[in-house]
Amino acid sequence: MKHVNWIVAAALAAFGITAIIAALPLDFWPARFGPGEGFLPIVMGAALVILSLGIAVVDWRERNRASAEAGAFNLTKPIKATLSFVVYIICFGLLGFIISTAIFMTIYLLWVEVRSMRLTVTVSLAVTFTTHVIFVELLGVDLPPGVLEGVLEGVQEWIS
Repeated sequence: MKHVNWIVAAALAAFGITAIIAALPLDFWPARFGPGEGFLPIVMGAALVILSLGIAVVDWRERNRASAEAGAFNLTKPIKATLSFVVYIICFGLLGFIISTAIFMTIYLLWVEVRSMRLTVTVSLAVTFTTHVIFVELLGVDLPPGVLEGVLEGVQEWIS
Protein backbone atom coordinates (compact mmCIF):
# COMPACT_ATOMS: atom_id res chain seq x y z
CA MET A 1 0.00 0.00 0.00
CA LYS A 2 3.03 2.31 -0.06
CA HIS A 3 2.50 3.29 -3.67
CA VAL A 4 -1.29 3.64 -3.70
CA ASN A 5 -1.13 7.44 -4.07
CA TRP A 6 1.15 7.12 -7.08
CA ILE A 7 -1.19 4.56 -8.63
CA VAL A 8 -4.18 6.84 -8.09
CA ALA A 9 -2.25 9.80 -9.50
CA ALA A 10 -1.24 7.80 -12.59
CA ALA A 11 -4.81 6.56 -13.12
CA LEU A 12 -6.24 10.09 -12.82
CA ALA A 13 -3.61 11.45 -15.20
CA ALA A 14 -4.32 8.68 -17.73
CA PHE A 15 -8.06 9.29 -17.51
CA GLY A 16 -7.56 13.06 -17.88
CA ILE A 17 -5.26 12.70 -20.88
CA THR A 18 -7.70 10.24 -22.48
CA ALA A 19 -10.58 12.70 -21.99
CA ILE A 20 -8.56 15.52 -23.53
CA ILE A 21 -7.50 13.44 -26.54
CA ALA A 22 -11.06 12.16 -27.09
CA ALA A 23 -12.48 15.70 -26.93
CA LEU A 24 -9.95 17.35 -29.27
CA PRO A 25 -12.08 16.78 -32.42
CA LEU A 26 -15.08 18.45 -30.73
CA ASP A 27 -15.73 22.20 -30.81
CA PHE A 28 -14.12 23.82 -27.79
CA TRP A 29 -15.70 27.27 -28.08
CA PRO A 30 -17.89 28.00 -31.11
CA ALA A 31 -17.85 31.78 -31.58
CA ARG A 32 -21.53 32.58 -31.27
CA PHE A 33 -22.85 29.88 -28.95
CA GLY A 34 -20.42 29.95 -26.04
CA PRO A 35 -18.76 26.75 -24.80
CA GLY A 36 -19.01 23.83 -27.19
CA GLU A 37 -19.36 20.12 -26.54
CA GLY A 38 -15.58 19.76 -26.19
CA PHE A 39 -15.24 22.42 -23.48
CA LEU A 40 -16.22 20.34 -20.45
CA PRO A 41 -14.22 17.18 -21.29
CA ILE A 42 -11.09 19.19 -22.05
CA VAL A 43 -11.35 21.35 -18.94
CA MET A 44 -12.16 18.37 -16.72
CA GLY A 45 -9.35 16.32 -18.27
CA ALA A 46 -6.89 19.14 -17.66
CA ALA A 47 -8.14 19.46 -14.07
CA LEU A 48 -7.62 15.73 -13.51
CA VAL A 49 -4.07 15.92 -14.84
CA ILE A 50 -3.30 18.91 -12.60
CA LEU A 51 -4.86 17.21 -9.56
CA SER A 52 -2.91 14.01 -10.25
CA LEU A 53 0.30 16.05 -10.24
CA GLY A 54 -0.80 17.55 -6.93
CA ILE A 55 -1.38 14.09 -5.44
CA ALA A 56 2.06 12.95 -6.59
CA VAL A 57 3.80 16.05 -5.22
CA VAL A 58 2.04 15.85 -1.85
CA ASP A 59 2.85 12.14 -1.55
CA TRP A 60 6.46 12.76 -2.45
CA ARG A 61 6.71 15.52 0.18
CA GLU A 62 5.01 13.41 2.83
CA ARG A 63 7.36 10.49 2.21
CA ASN A 64 10.26 12.76 3.08
CA ARG A 65 8.77 13.54 6.49
CA ALA A 66 8.96 11.09 9.33
CA SER A 67 5.46 10.31 10.59
CA ALA A 68 4.91 9.23 14.18
CA GLU A 69 1.62 7.59 13.28
CA ALA A 70 2.87 5.55 10.33
CA GLY A 71 0.50 2.69 9.67
CA ALA A 72 -2.10 3.81 12.21
CA PHE A 73 -5.69 3.52 10.96
CA ASN A 74 -7.71 6.58 11.91
CA LEU A 75 -11.33 7.29 10.94
CA THR A 76 -11.48 10.81 12.36
CA LYS A 77 -10.77 12.61 9.09
CA PRO A 78 -13.29 10.67 6.95
CA ILE A 79 -16.02 11.15 9.57
CA LYS A 80 -15.32 14.88 9.77
CA ALA A 81 -15.32 15.13 5.97
CA THR A 82 -18.65 13.29 5.76
CA LEU A 83 -20.22 15.55 8.38
CA SER A 84 -18.93 18.59 6.47
CA PHE A 85 -20.60 17.32 3.29
CA VAL A 86 -23.87 16.73 5.17
CA VAL A 87 -23.84 20.34 6.41
CA TYR A 88 -23.11 21.47 2.84
CA ILE A 89 -26.05 19.50 1.44
CA ILE A 90 -28.41 20.89 4.08
CA CYS A 91 -27.23 24.47 3.54
CA PHE A 92 -27.24 24.24 -0.26
CA GLY A 93 -31.01 24.38 -0.67
CA LEU A 94 -31.59 26.83 2.18
CA LEU A 95 -28.77 29.34 1.78
CA GLY A 96 -27.92 28.89 -1.89
CA PHE A 97 -24.73 28.02 -3.69
CA ILE A 98 -22.50 30.95 -2.75
CA ILE A 99 -23.06 30.99 1.01
CA SER A 100 -23.20 27.20 1.41
CA THR A 101 -20.02 26.66 -0.61
CA ALA A 102 -18.14 29.30 1.36
CA ILE A 103 -19.36 27.73 4.64
CA PHE A 104 -18.45 24.22 3.45
CA MET A 105 -14.95 25.20 2.36
CA THR A 106 -14.37 27.05 5.63
CA ILE A 107 -15.57 24.14 7.77
CA TYR A 108 -13.62 21.62 5.72
CA LEU A 109 -10.34 23.51 5.76
CA LEU A 110 -10.50 24.53 9.42
CA TRP A 111 -11.98 21.38 10.93
CA VAL A 112 -10.89 18.51 8.67
CA GLU A 113 -7.63 19.70 7.15
CA VAL A 114 -6.68 22.05 10.02
CA ARG A 115 -5.38 24.95 7.96
CA SER A 116 -4.67 28.53 8.99
CA MET A 117 -7.46 31.12 8.97
CA ARG A 118 -5.71 33.18 6.30
CA LEU A 119 -5.37 30.22 3.93
CA THR A 120 -8.92 29.09 4.72
CA VAL A 121 -10.49 32.44 3.87
CA THR A 122 -8.41 32.82 0.70
CA VAL A 123 -9.17 29.32 -0.59
CA SER A 124 -12.86 29.47 0.39
CA LEU A 125 -13.43 32.73 -1.47
CA ALA A 126 -11.35 31.65 -4.48
CA VAL A 127 -13.14 28.30 -4.86
CA THR A 128 -16.59 29.84 -4.40
CA PHE A 129 -15.93 32.67 -6.86
CA THR A 130 -14.21 30.49 -9.47
CA THR A 131 -16.88 27.80 -9.37
CA HIS A 132 -19.64 30.40 -9.64
CA VAL A 133 -17.98 32.07 -12.64
CA ILE A 134 -17.39 28.76 -14.43
CA PHE A 135 -20.88 27.37 -13.95
CA VAL A 136 -23.04 30.52 -14.09
CA GLU A 137 -21.16 32.82 -16.44
CA LEU A 138 -19.36 30.41 -18.77
CA LEU A 139 -21.67 27.38 -18.84
CA GLY A 140 -24.98 29.13 -18.11
CA VAL A 141 -25.99 26.76 -15.30
CA ASP A 142 -28.54 28.13 -12.83
CA LEU A 143 -27.28 27.54 -9.30
CA PRO A 144 -29.61 28.10 -6.35
CA PRO A 145 -29.24 31.71 -5.16
CA GLY A 146 -30.89 31.07 -1.76
CA VAL A 147 -31.02 34.13 0.48
CA LEU A 148 -28.92 36.14 -2.00
CA GLU A 149 -31.58 35.94 -4.74
CA GLY A 150 -32.38 39.66 -4.84
CA VAL A 151 -28.75 40.69 -4.52
CA LEU A 152 -27.63 38.44 -7.39
CA GLU A 153 -30.43 39.70 -9.63
CA GLY A 154 -29.36 43.29 -8.91
CA VAL A 155 -25.75 42.49 -9.74
CA GLN A 156 -26.81 40.77 -12.99
CA GLU A 157 -28.86 43.83 -14.00
CA TRP A 158 -25.99 46.15 -13.09
CA ILE A 159 -23.54 44.11 -15.20
CA SER A 160 -25.90 44.00 -18.21
